[in-house]
Amino acid sequence: MRHLAPGRYYLLARPAPDAESPEAQPRPAAWSADSRAKLWREPKAAKVEIELRACQRVTDYVLRYEPR
Repeated sequence: MRHLAPGRYYLLARPAPDAESPEAQPRPAAWSADSRAKLWREPKAAKVEIELRACQRVTDYVLRYEPR
């Protein structure tokens, strides 16, 4: 990702749905108000966040993913 504004961001990792799966969504989840609220709650509850500073370059960041 490039050109992110400095600040604190919550991180969330989920597997992408299969293209043939009935759960595959043609639109991004953030377009739905309910999905957007869920996208806000889940990472906040997991307390996985990163703080970015101006002109900071983050490399080799490891995001742990634990399937539910």
